[in-house]
Amino acid sequence: MAKIFLATQPLTSHIHTGLFVWRQLSDAGHDVTWLCVENDRRKLEKHAIKTLPILSETYPPDLNERVRAMGFWKRLRIQRTMMSSFFHEIEQDFNALMDEHQPNLFILDALNQWMGLGPLSRGIPVIYLSTTFPTLRRGDMPPIATRLYPPQNEAERKYIDKIWRRMLRPKNNRKRAQGIRLTKKMAKRCGYPLAPEYFDDPLSIDLPAPKLIACSEVLDFPHEDHPYVHYIGPGVDLGRDEETFTAPPDKKLVYCALSTLRQFLGPQKTILFFNKVIEAVATLPDYHLLLSTCGLPFAPENAPDNVTVVELAPQINVLKKAHLMITHGGLNSIKEALLNAVPLIGFPLAYDQPGNIARVAYHGLGFHGGRIAHTTAEQIRKLILEIDGDEAIRDRLRAMSERMTADQQTPKVVDFVADYLSKASTAGQV
Repeated sequence: MAKIFLATQPLTSHIHTGLFVWRQLSDAGHDVTWLCVENDRRKLEKHAIKTLPILSETYPPDLNERVRAMGFWKRLRIQRTMMSSFFHEIEQDFNALMDEHQPNLFILDALNQWMGLGPLSRGIPVIYLSTTFPTLRRGDMPPIATRLYPPQNEAERKYIDKIWRRMLRPKNNRKRAQGIRLTKKMAKRCGYPLAPEYFDDPLSIDLPAPKLIACSEVLDFPHEDHPYVHYIGPGVDLGRDEETFTAPPDKKLVYCALSTLRQFLGPQKTILFFNKVIEAVATLPDYHLLLSTCGLPFAPENAPDNVTVVELAPQINVLKKAHLMITHGGLNSIKEALLNAVPLIGFPLAYDQPGNIARVAYHGLGFHGGRIAHTTAEQIRKLILEIDGDEAIRDRLRAMSERMTADQQTPKVVDFVADYLSKASTAGQV
């Protein structure tokens, strides 16, 4: 069996997907070691996961507390400084770990593809794990950060091409421009040649290595196959430890959660939206609202009897009993809802969320709620009732749930890794 190094972004959704991959590969007998920052190391070792520390200087254990205490502009300056430090320290850490442990394979987060430059330059195979739909340009597919559908005519194709060209201009994305500069610098240090087509990705770089998309292909838009894109099923960590949840009897449960990415909305606008959702459900006596603030302090005044507000909810267990979910459109939340055949009303905030909700609406599994700051309680109420009155949505949800459950239970990660390592061995990489 192979010695595999796994590294994900220190974000909850990325860690959950990593746990799914770790379980599949470990159960198949592979020796998987998780490379992580100190804060995540403590969480992972609770699962009996073997870990090795990285980025101890860039991400000390008290970093999150110090950053939260900073003002916005100071945080921004610190983040830009950290990116440069991040590049240099990861190079040192990876070189030391490769020398000492000699892994057969790296599985790295697709958001940080430049991290694979060191291993690739030394002939070690790299696979990228993506918690989003593909971000690279694929034919006529619209960018994931938009709510556009695939084009149906030449005018729409030209418009999507225009959007792509605008997004790929470095001057329109300073973070991407900085990432490109540092990536080129690291590639030069590693002696790894970069081709112009590697930069047809709005996140900065798209290296010629497999991307494992943690989602069922059936949920994506119709598309042509791409040689580096491979769908591995939902990749939901259904085995994660959560509290039990008891739903209110004889009520249809509406679950609302925006995740920690509500930061893009700000606390005041988030609370305003929460109050609109509460007002919408308050007028529906057959429903009960469970609203998770995801850590935001919020205690509504005179909350109606059919509303419960919590800071954190056991989402997997809640969705097993939910009738509908109001979401920000994060892909993990969408997958968890669809596995349980729960329809969605989406209010995307940032990143890939507009494209995720566009796919939900395209397949008839829910609705795009519009701009979150402009919606009203009455609009939310109408969307809830519209979903409830449409039996065709429930039929489509049941069919999608069956397809995604079958994907979830198939060891696609194990099969792909075995095949990839076999080909790499034949080519002399391993």
